[in-house]
Amino acid sequence: MRGRIIKWLTVAVTIFLALAMAHADAQAKSGGANCTSTSGTIMNTGTDGSECSADAVASTGSKAIAKAVGDSLATSAANVNSTASASAKTDAAAVAEAETNSKATAKATNTGTSGAGAEAVAIDGSKTKATASGPGTSAIASAETSASATATAKNTGSTFGAEALAVDGATSKATATGANSFALAEIPDSGGGKATSTATNGGKAEAEIPSGGGGDVVATAKDLGTAEALVEAGTANVEASGSGSVAAAEIADGVGKATASGGAEAAAGTGAKCQATANASGIGGEALAGCEHAGSVVTANATKGSIASGSDTSAPVCTPKNGGTAKVTSPMGNCP
Repeated sequence: MRGRIIKWLTVAVTIFLALAMAHADAQAKSGGANCTSTSGTIMNTGTDGSECSADAVASTGSKAIAKAVGDSLATSAANVNSTASASAKTDAAAVAEAETNSKATAKATNTGTSGAGAEAVAIDGSKTKATASGPGTSAIASAETSASATATAKNTGSTFGAEALAVDGATSKATATGANSFALAEIPDSGGGKATSTATNGGKAEAEIPSGGGGDVVATAKDLGTAEALVEAGTANVEASGSGSVAAAEIADGVGKATASGGAEAAAGTGAKCQATANASGIGGEALAGCEHAGSVVTANATKGSIASGSDTSAPVCTPKNGGTAKVTSPMGNCP
């Protein structure tokens, strides 16, 4: 996903620079560059080295706004009753595109202009907002067909950032804050749903509804933890905190929850409309909870590096360690 962000922004900036150089009558503004268009293309160059381009297709009721300050690049394009707004400050790049009753907003500050910045694309009754700040940071928000996507990234550094994608009435929100943080919220297929990912202080969070089953998925990663959740239908909530901590859920239906801290791993999975919950803490700790039969409820808890595993198809396993506890409740039995 990150590679797609870099590739798109690099291409956008290259095209923008080519257009700017070819536009012989670009007007110099005092300081930054400002462009506002309700019909046709407007391109300006500021005395501070900033450049902007705004393109609103004539007679479609659209508006394109682009503002750039401090050696920055901003470009916007709007078509068919849409509004696109791009703002770039202090050596940054911002791109906004809106089409067919949509609204796109991109804001970038001090990101650099090579492979970083903010991009927002909204199509067919959708709304997007992308905000990026800090060197090398990228945010991309893309929505189509009455969907909503918001991506916010701050001081993540290069190769990281935030990406939100939604289609067909879905809502996605990705927020990444702090060095080496990455957040992905993605709903690429029809069927709706809501995906939310939050990554802070080097965390990696991914929340996905890949095949249009709807549902609600939340992934939260803190302090170098990794949280990954995938929902076909139903709901999932995963949270990981601390270096080496991993929380994961793969939900076909029903409800799944996984929480990991202090270097532990927790995973929850469902194959039917059932409920699986896994909680683990401590280095080397493991909690696994899974269910395959409708109506089942399985819970696995492990502390201080202990191991707990439960399902509705096999006997539970509990291995307490380091003075911690291991506990499982399931249709196949409980332990200890």
